[in-house]
Amino acid sequence: MEKGCPLLFVISFLSILFCGCDSYGKKQPVRQEEPESTADTLIRESSQKSLEIIEHDSLPPNNHYSFSFNDMGAIYSESRGELYISGFAADDQEHFYFAAGNPIMITAYHRDVLEWQHVVSERTSVLGLFKLIRDSLYLFEEEPAQIIRMATSGIGATDTLRLPLKRITGGRCLDNQYFLWDSVEWRKDVLGHRRYCTLRTFEYPNHLLREKAPATIHDFPTRLKMETDLASQLRDLHVGDCAYNGSTDGYHIYTSRFYGDCTVIIVPENEKQIHLFPVQDMPMLNVCVSPTESLPVINRDYDILCNGSLYILGYNRHPTGIILSQIDIHQLIQQIAAEGSLNPVSKTTTLNNHE
Repeated sequence: MEKGCPLLFVISFLSILFCGCDSYGKKQPVRQEEPESTADTLIRESSQKSLEIIEHDSLPPNNHYSFSFNDMGAIYSESRGELYISGFAADDQEHFYFAAGNPIMITAYHRDVLEWQHVVSERTSVLGLFKLIRDSLYLFEEEPAQIIRMATSGIGATDTLRLPLKRITGGRCLDNQYFLWDSVEWRKDVLGHRRYCTLRTFEYPNHLLREKAPATIHDFPTRLKMETDLASQLRDLHVGDCAYNGSTDGYHIYTSRFYGDCTVIIVPENEKQIHLFPVQDMPMLNVCVSPTESLPVINRDYDILCNGSLYILGYNRHPTGIILSQIDIHQLIQQIAAEGSLNPVSKTTTLNNHE
């Protein structure tokens, strides 16, 4: 179960970073592999079989929570129409945490009621790596590479945890480990030009488990492969970019966001179907990690799957405020199961990935 995720350009960055990394018809060196997981099976089979696309009727979000830009120190550019924020996390008790501003301040809410806020860093965060782990919040600073850790209660001093690298170029935080990479460069080999990096795997809080250099997409864990391989195929099947949010009750959950348009994509683990649920009345999503980034984040980790709910972050310009929308994923899964037993279909399309 997903508890909270950082804010980051992870999926698009990985797609660009490892563009052309796959081997097509050429053998890879023999190496020891772990048994294939359900996720790997889904990725492999999705490129070999036809997929049934089922479009369901649109649905409204269950709840909307509103927050003021100024209350959390978020930076808003009136000329660009962009909101700058460094991180968002949520837990299963509907506590929401925002990292924003320069200097960075963490602000905690229970639903839409302010609980506490603290300035934790004199620098802004370009990466937006921000993660909730048990009773602690982790905010990553890229240079020097370090973690600022504080209690979710807001009580007590912050800890600064140094990391064994000079600068963080990119990263991904999961519930049990996190992955950081740097030294990205192009190299030419028998497969053509590919991008490599130094990939480090850590255990919380800052214990280095292993280091791989040079590393490619094949060295990344299954969760990150889900975000690149299958998400790339889903982009070919549906208009708009999409991100992998996690899995629950045997279903993989993705979201496709384009400003005010949102589609929840649900893929059963053991079936070859894709269920599309358009969501009504979603706020604009044009939120950037920092003023150094000129393009909006279309999706990524503003969409957090937690305790059967999907939380999606956006904002309104007039009045200026952040909007957090909640969607009941368990309800959608129950709808899929009920429709499967009755066999009604709103609209079904079969598409073969080899076309």
